Amino acid sequence: MKECAYGRESVNAKLMFLLFLKKTGVFLSAAAIGALLVGGYYFVTEILMGEGVTYSATSTYYVQYGTDPQTGNEYTYINGVTWDSTWVKSDAFLQDVQTFIREENNSELSVESLKRYISADLPSDLRMPVTTVKTEKEELTMLVAGAVEKAMVQLGANPDYREIEEISIVIAAKEAEITPIDDRTVSAVILGALLGLFTAVVIWCIRYFMDDSVYVPDTFETRYGIPMLGTLESPYLAENFKYLFAGKKSIALLGTDSDGDMTEIKNRLSELLQDVMAGEDGVQLIPMPGAEQCPEVFGAIRQLDGLLLCVEAGARDGKRTEELLATFEKQDITVDAALLIHEDEALQRVYYLRKGKKPEM
Repeated sequence: MKECAYGRESVNAKLMFLLFLKKTGVFLSAAAIGALLVGGYYFVTEILMGEGVTYSATSTYYVQYGTDPQTGNEYTYINGVTWDSTWVKSDAFLQDVQTFIREENNSELSVESLKRYISADLPSDLRMPVTTVKTEKEELTMLVAGAVEKAMVQLGANPDYREIEEISIVIAAKEAEITPIDDRTVSAVILGALLGLFTAVVIWCIRYFMDDSVYVPDTFETRYGIPMLGTLESPYLAENFKYLFAGKKSIALLGTDSDGDMTEIKNRLSELLQDVMAGEDGVQLIPMPGAEQCPEVFGAIRQLDGLLLCVEAGARDGKRTEELLATFEKQDITVDAALLIHEDEALQRVYYLRKGKKPEM
């Protein structure tokens, strides 16, 4: 039985590249869809439905750190996370902020609200932390910023914080400014386009390596060991036919497609091979019904002189073709040659670098 090891076929890099180029439109569409989905989602959720206009006020401090009694050096393990998460957003610190707000405005803010409003960081100098208050209202921002400054000074005087000896305000918050919107729509669009393109390419690669179709005659001849006439547009079609079917008068036309009609192929071949078909001694092409639909076709083929197998280009029917060839072998039927039909002629021209037909001699 004929065996075809698809997994051991070498990768036809040229054919793969040409098929990849043919899908450029698909890849661009996938990139556009990805950009639209990701960019659109970001724009709607973060810009249109985001927190809206916010006001922020920043205060800068100078900190005199304490000395580690074991080493005699200042504490140096303090960073931005220490200031933000450990100290400024601690319940004790926020309760002090609540107290100063109550004293200033007789209003009440929850600890959870204050955690959303207040942040702290060390932008550069370890001794100069910065606090930022961001809310939806200008007056509220300045109220909380003032309370935070008082709480920071009080923090420096609290003996429970042995790492700190004193905190003083270097730059107090003067006014609340509108917070610039961090619009990353362009970045989201680019990311979406790249994700869409990457997904499309990966899917195409998977489909390509699972594809057992025949796109060019070379593939069929390498895989099955059966000579090909080429395609209906091949410049060598007539000469190949004359040589491979020399001395044969009745030739069956059978397609790998189970329900393919070979009448059209017969008529086209008759036009292209007029000198071979002419006269009483000319070759007769006999279209056959699909083998799956009419199994009796094998007996009819054996009564004829030869068999031309018509292979549908890009039909993803490699295994069906293999099964058909195995059945031919069991039935003592020889495939004299094959013909690639319904092919992409532009692909054939680029693949074989055809420049046009030579003048008749």
